[in-house]
Amino acid sequence: MDFVDDNYCFCCGKLNPIGMKLDFHYSNEQLSAEVAFPREFQGFAGIVHGGMVAAVLDEVMVWLLMKKGIKAVTGQMDVKFRKPVFINENLKFTAELKGRADSRAIKVAARAERDDGTVVADSNGTFIKVG
Repeated sequence: MDFVDDNYCFCCGKLNPIGMKLDFHYSNEQLSAEVAFPREFQGFAGIVHGGMVAAVLDEVMVWLLMKKGIKAVTGQMDVKFRKPVFINENLKFTAELKGRADSRAIKVAARAERDDGTVVADSNGTFIKVG
């Protein structure tokens, strides 16, 4: 199976007309992205659907590996939702490596936090190298 980036990924693809078009920043061995979810991503009134938060946590973890030159896919991911995420609330998503990058299964962690540093969700994942 070939993994080809055609720029249509829902989270990061710049060509996807309904996608999030995330921009990533890599510094000090961490990758981050800033997000304010619009109303179209709501679950209950005024609150972002948890699946959207999980999608961005997953995205920053896999992009961290890509920035390190590692092609990998999500093998397993656990998410803890700690606080509600509100529509149009500014969040920073950050990922960092938690395991050895030279193994086939790589451990990565991510978190989403408000401007005041409050963690609203965090995640741990195992990513499997491909290719």
